[in-house]
Amino acid sequence: MKREILKMALVCLALFFVPDLSNGRTFYVSPGGAGSECSYTHPCALQTALDEAEANNEDDTINLLAGTYEGNFSYRPDESEHKSITIKGAEGTTPERVVLDGQDNRIVLLLLDDTSGDLAEVLIEGLTLRNGMSPGSGGGLYALMTEYDITIRNCIIHDNQAQAFGGGAHINS
Repeated sequence: MKREILKMALVCLALFFVPDLSNGRTFYVSPGGAGSECSYTHPCALQTALDEAEANNEDDTINLLAGTYEGNFSYRPDESEHKSITIKGAEGTTPERVVLDGQDNRIVLLLLDDTSGDLAEVLIEGLTLRNGMSPGSGGGLYALMTEYDITIRNCIIHDNQAQAFGGGAHINS
C-alpha cells in the first residue's frame, strides 16, 4: 500500500514539473493568406505570422501550407521576446511543396535576435529555401540568434548566393 501511494505521489510530482506547452501560439499561413487570424481555415501571410510571433511573448509554431511563398521574410523579436519558434511545413506537406523563393532579391529567411535570456530553440523544418541573394552572408538563410539552439531538419536549400559566406545558409548562435 505504501509503495502504491509513493508511486502516485511521484507521478503527481512529475506532472507538476512538466512544462506547460499550451501557452504557445500556432499560426497557419498560405501564399495567398490575408488578415491576421492565422488559423487553418483563415490562414494569414507568412510575414504577418512572423511579425505577430516577434512580440507575443510566447513560444510559437508557424505552419506553412503548401505553395510558393515569394519574397524575403524576417523574424526580429522584441527585446523581451526571446522565445522558441518553429517554422515548418504543415502536416502532410513535403519540402518540395513548401517553397520560400527569394526571387534573387535578398535573403530568403532572416532570423535576428541578439538578446539574452534562457536558452530558446529555433526549428526550421520541411521547407525549400531558394533564389536568395545576400550582399553579405547567408543567401537562403541568415540566422544570428544569441542563446538559441538552431535545428534545420528535412529542408532543401538551393540556388542561393552570398557575396561573403554561406550562399545557402549562414548560422551564428
